[in-house]
Amino acid sequence: MHLRTRALPIAAAIVVMALGAAIVTSALRESPSSGLRAAEIDTTRTVSVSGIGRVTLTPDTVYMTLGVDVIDPDLGVAQSQAATRMDDVIAAVLDRGVAQADIQTATYAINVNRDYNQPGQPVIGYIVTHTVTVKVRDVDNAGNVIAGAVDAGANNVSGVWFGVEDQAGALAQARELAVADARAKAEDLARLVGSSLGPVLSISESSSGGAPVPYDGVAGADKATAVTINPGQTEVTLSVSVVYALN
Repeated sequence: MHLRTRALPIAAAIVVMALGAAIVTSALRESPSSGLRAAEIDTTRTVSVSGIGRVTLTPDTVYMTLGVDVIDPDLGVAQSQAATRMDDVIAAVLDRGVAQADIQTATYAINVNRDYNQPGQPVIGYIVTHTVTVKVRDVDNAGNVIAGAVDAGANNVSGVWFGVEDQAGALAQARELAVADARAKAEDLARLVGSSLGPVLSISESSSGGAPVPYDGVAGADKATAVTINPGQTEVTLSVSVVYALN
């Protein structure tokens, strides 16, 4: 009786261990883990491609840089004149329908003006530059804003460029086009080497908008003329770089 009593726990333990091993084996057979699947991917055989998506839009916003340059032998006078003229420029821009929140200081700089033809290159004055970036939400009003700023004293119009206020939809469309372009290239390359595409191993993207459009007008006439601003078309471009595994 004593020997039989000790054998029962041992037999039970053996049965439990056998059942556990059977359960684990069955689970591995029926539901392989993601780690095991990842191990089956040969990351030494890959193809890297880039894709580009382009969407053309009509700009609905104009950006411009307007400013004043003042030269005077006295720094204080130069600063005072620049401040007064810039106040006049901003007032003119506001008067033409631009919101205060859409006017932002871009540059404020003081440079020394020297006579480089004299020994020691003495200081003969100071150059104060003050510019603002203006956002015009009405494209048709952009030329009028420039003319008003020049009339008010702006003698530094360094650039005009266009944009689209809400690019989310265009970017989403360009992204789809770019990914489709990349996949088409990858499939073609895989076919040429007798392979097929596996899963994506990595992907990255970059985007860009339209380029600035130059404007060369400056103050000089008694009355500035409202220039014609043609927005044309702007292009939202998005590129992706994708690495695929090869089967």
